Amino acid sequence: MAFNLSLGKNDRFADDSVAADSTLAGKPPGLTQPKAALRPIAHRLRTLGIMFGALALTTAGLVFYQARESANATVHVAAVGEMQMLSQQIAKSAQLALRGESAAFDELERGNTRFIGLLGALEQGGQIDGARVPPAPARAHAQLAAVSEIWRMTAEDTAQLLAQRDNLETLNQAVDLINAGNSELLASAERIAQQVLQGRGSVEDIAAAHRAALLTQRIAKNANALRGTDAIDPETAFVFGADTSALRNLIAQLRAMPAGVELREEIDAFGRDAEDTLNAVEDVLANLQLLVQAKRAGSQIFRDSVPLLDRSAELSDGINTGTRGLQPIHAAIALSALLALLALMRMIRAYNHDLA
Repeated sequence: MAFNLSLGKNDRFADDSVAADSTLAGKPPGLTQPKAALRPIAHRLRTLGIMFGALALTTAGLVFYQARESANATVHVAAVGEMQMLSQQIAKSAQLALRGESAAFDELERGNTRFIGLLGALEQGGQIDGARVPPAPARAHAQLAAVSEIWRMTAEDTAQLLAQRDNLETLNQAVDLINAGNSELLASAERIAQQVLQGRGSVEDIAAAHRAALLTQRIAKNANALRGTDAIDPETAFVFGADTSALRNLIAQLRAMPAGVELREEIDAFGRDAEDTLNAVEDVLANLQLLVQAKRAGSQIFRDSVPLLDRSAELSDGINTGTRGLQPIHAAIALSALLALLALMRMIRAYNHDLA
């Protein structure tokens, strides 16, 4: 009986244990599963969020890069466009500078300085109108090198022309002085010839008076030719110098011939007026070789302006090539934005699924 009682107690204890285990095992799942269930969705949302953030930043970075490249290309193209204008302005200023115009030298120097600055910014990067830009893109390096090669020669010729500013201005002033007194000088020579003829002077004296009148005109003609042409003709320069010496000799011959008071006064007046012209001619002849070099430089600038313009236009096209049409950067931006959008949509879908 004792055995039975003990066995009964054990059975009861066992029943209680089984009931307790059954109670533990039968706990409602809502009390223990939230952590286990929420952990996968939280991890997934975090992963998708990181992907979305990375793709969004990548898209923003690509957009910023593309905008910066586009802005740089705009500045580069504008700089090349100005260089095209300067190539023609420099050629024009050089032609006017050959005539000794002071304003043309100032314009030539400004254009030269500006072109050098723009070309340097395209080659090495730098400031262009307050905007700092990188060098021209690699795709335009060949065209840029072609522009630089032509400009190197133009820059040398421009420097030589600017160095002869004083001589060219002296030539201009000398020609103006010759032109200013030329009409009166001719009239005075003609009066001398008429008076010598009326006074029954010798044939030599009459011929000398007429030749003096001729030389006043030929000196003026050749002076204007030296100023107005792009290159100094050696024959013109030789005749210019020879006529000066011949006129001096004729004036001395006229002063030595027999003459009355009126004719003597006319000859002296002619000699004084001619002295200004002769001095002006000597100023020009003193620097004739330098003038020849300056004229040659100015002419070369004009000739090189055509290929310089053409190469600059090709440079502009080379820079523009990277900004026209659909570029790889545009495809990268579109792809990155699309992937970011897909990541965001998956985040929203996962979150809504979890709520459901």
